[in-house]
Amino acid sequence: MNITKAISQLDSLMPNVFNESLKRQWLSEVDAVIVMLRKHYMLSDEEQAVVDEWAEYTDTTPGETELLVGIPFTDIYLNYMAAKINYLQSDINRYNNAMALYQKTYESYANEFNRLHTPAKTSIVAFPANGDEATEWVIP
Repeated sequence: MNITKAISQLDSLMPNVFNESLKRQWLSEVDAVIVMLRKHYMLSDEEQAVVDEWAEYTDTTPGETELLVGIPFTDIYLNYMAAKINYLQSDINRYNNAMALYQKTYESYANEFNRLHTPAKTSIVAFPANGDEATEWVIP
């Protein structure tokens, strides 16, 4: 799904008065969370390049730019934007419903991503209070 398609789907399903610039910001918020998730995993060179090159979607970002989450999880974008619209219109019940759908879609995506990727190695560094050298443990 690309930026233009996501925004046009939202507008056809949920007519609203909010401008495209704001909707691009909302799409950026979703993909920023996806980038943060992906940074915790070992990625292929192609996947790593996407993470490294990702930038917030602005008015100058081409509408054909592909969003980071693909089928079958593309509802993540529509649910998030719907939640934002409902929140700004003070429709808290609909906001809660849309946000619950967003969370469910995100959890499903994150679980699938976790199944398909190896977590990145992390390490813990301990700095002793007595001034001895720091110790590092690598967690596989």
